[in-house]
Amino acid sequence: MQWERRWSCVIAVALAGCGSDGPGEGESDTSLADELNLPGFVIDGAAAGDRILAEPCGDINGDGLEDLAVEATREGRLVAYVVYGKDDEGQVELAELEAGGAGGLTFDAGARTTYSDDRLELVGVGDVNGDGFDDLVVAPRHSDAGSATLLPGGPAYPALVNYAHLTAEGGTATFTVSGDYFGGSGVEPVRIGDINGDGFEDVGLIGHGGLSDSFQVAFGGATIESRTQDQLREGAGGFAIQYVERAHVLGPADINGDGIEDLVVADFGRYRFGRVDVVVLFGGADLGVDSPILVEDYSPPPLPGFLVALTDYYVTQFLGGAAGRDINGDGLDDIAIDDGGEGAVFVVFGKTDGESVLLPEALGDRGFRIEHGDLPAGESPYDLDRRLTMIPDLNGDGRDEIVLQSRSTEGEPSQAYVIYGKEDTAPVALSDVAAGVGGYLVNDWPEGGYLGDLIGWAAIGGGAARDLVLVDRDASPSGEASGRAYVLFDVPGR
Repeated sequence: MQWERRWSCVIAVALAGCGSDGPGEGESDTSLADELNLPGFVIDGAAAGDRILAEPCGDINGDGLEDLAVEATREGRLVAYVVYGKDDEGQVELAELEAGGAGGLTFDAGARTTYSDDRLELVGVGDVNGDGFDDLVVAPRHSDAGSATLLPGGPAYPALVNYAHLTAEGGTATFTVSGDYFGGSGVEPVRIGDINGDGFEDVGLIGHGGLSDSFQVAFGGATIESRTQDQLREGAGGFAIQYVERAHVLGPADINGDGIEDLVVADFGRYRFGRVDVVVLFGGADLGVDSPILVEDYSPPPLPGFLVALTDYYVTQFLGGAAGRDINGDGLDDIAIDDGGEGAVFVVFGKTDGESVLLPEALGDRGFRIEHGDLPAGESPYDLDRRLTMIPDLNGDGRDEIVLQSRSTEGEPSQAYVIYGKEDTAPVALSDVAAGVGGYLVNDWPEGGYLGDLIGWAAIGGGAARDLVLVDRDASPSGEASGRAYVLFDVPGR
């Protein structure tokens, strides 16, 4: 257990700056590596209210190191950044990057004054055009937005990128999609992998509407043209899925183990939020040949794949999902769904047949439950800030792990449970995990501090994906809630 406690302490010390004893506003925690006895670096937000969020986005500039896409919720302006991967411990100040400094890119989409949570989203979508560089999709996220722009990776971009100047002449393609006609929050790009098996990664596009969403896929290729929602719906360069009310994509994941990624889409708006359907469409050359793909209630998909349905009406509360890791070690990627109404995470094992899985009653030997137990509870599930992820094998047993993280807005302490993968289907109690059985609880951060988001592992400093990325969006190094991200190299326990 020694390595478990050490990993837990690594996170605790790293986040000491988030608590009452950490650096104050405008101060910088430059002693991170010394305190940890581990290398790593800090990324500080540029301005008050930025509340930065850093996510690994692939190797955009082709230097062999994974990079980070950093979003900000700055009131009055849409800005975002790419911080290039590096193996030194020098602190990254996004204010310096924004001023034209080296080490990454700054994206500026201009003034925006409607809502303080508007943002410019950057999503790494893999190598869509097959040129050896991972690519980005850049998307303004606000009620007036309706497009997302593919930006091919490469080493030649200037330090400052004007979003309005990304044109087709520069090799970019713009996808124009929307949800319904009742407002919304723009286009959410998602990485889905190469679902038609042609060697080019594809791009998922969720048009978020006020009442319902739309879901489209744009196929990758050596040459990618701009597409409208109608063109994708008609099968030109992609396809659409019909009758998705509220979409959330899980993956990329190879659920049936055939070497081609599958499309896993959760629809948590069925019957106006009364149930949740997770549609699994097996990847292959036939996927998307006919468009749109009609997804019917309670019915298996019309193409090879299967349906996972949470059927307990008006009890089900979808709090998140994950896919893309092999939890039981059978060579197939698995699916996890966090249901606040049932008080459990359902882990559904990957499979090759088309039989539907109806939850909770028919899980059987198809997976196992993780009982919430003593997770913090606000007055309703909507008071909870939940994050469910799958991560690489930590304990060396050949099975990947699940992380369930919860932070209540009602003032309860945050908690993060690491649940080890396993072959059997016996339920898992988080109280047992907290006691070190079947996993462990990360809970020894300083008095007054809280656990920020465990974003995941990546190869930011090179080598294997052993570098841990964490984010505290409420940290205040450059003004109130400017945000801070940590990259910790070669974290113990991997």
